[in-house]
Amino acid sequence: MAAPLAPVAHHSESVDPTLWKWIQHQIDVTTGLSAITIVIILGIIIVAIPVTVIIFAIRSKKHAQSMGRAAESDDRPH
Repeated sequence: MAAPLAPVAHHSESVDPTLWKWIQHQIDVTTGLSAITIVIILGIIIVAIPVTVIIFAIRSKKHAQSMGRAAESDDRPH
């Protein structure tokens, strides 16, 4: 027995061409930027997010290590 939504879910194109043209038009009108500019901006954002997380993780680890050393030096008798 075939799935009941199989005919509805299938489309010969990867995306509905009419919908895609409308989306492209709306992006062009809204941003006023070319497609390559949008791709570059999104690429920079996609790369910047994990790089920022890594930088903050490294800084946090260094801060925790320096706080641990400071606590150890305070515990030693003078």
